[in-house]
Amino acid sequence: MARCPERTIPGCHPSKPALPRKSWYHAWTEAHLPAKTPNALLHGTLDALILKTLTAGPRHGYSIAKFIEDASDDAVVVEEGSLYPALYRMERRGWLEAEWGESELGRRAKLYRLTRQGRAQLSIETETWRLFTAGVSKVLFAR
Repeated sequence: MARCPERTIPGCHPSKPALPRKSWYHAWTEAHLPAKTPNALLHGTLDALILKTLTAGPRHGYSIAKFIEDASDDAVVVEEGSLYPALYRMERRGWLEAEWGESELGRRAKLYRLTRQGRAQLSIETETWRLFTAGVSKVLFAR
């Protein structure tokens, strides 16, 4: 029976039977290359997406998340655990104002509105995103 050749592969030891080649690969990639989930990719862009959503007018949290998900054809999923801390952070920074109002279903809801500072921040975030994606595209599509 073949033995595991390297100690550097997680779960592998010369005294243990060798794992199938695919398992070595998966064990190594899990230990060294964290998976990029849609939420990990979202982390740096959530503020810009929220600010852009609110350019159409005041919305409550669920409506903001639903708009982003619908507009992205569900490529971007905004979870409550990310959305509300972002909304509170942006409110503290003066980018948003919040007031209690009524949702489209007639329920009491906290409505968020973009401020002048929020519009300025959206311009900054949009330009930053444009430059970043242009740079990434140059690398990914280089010949």
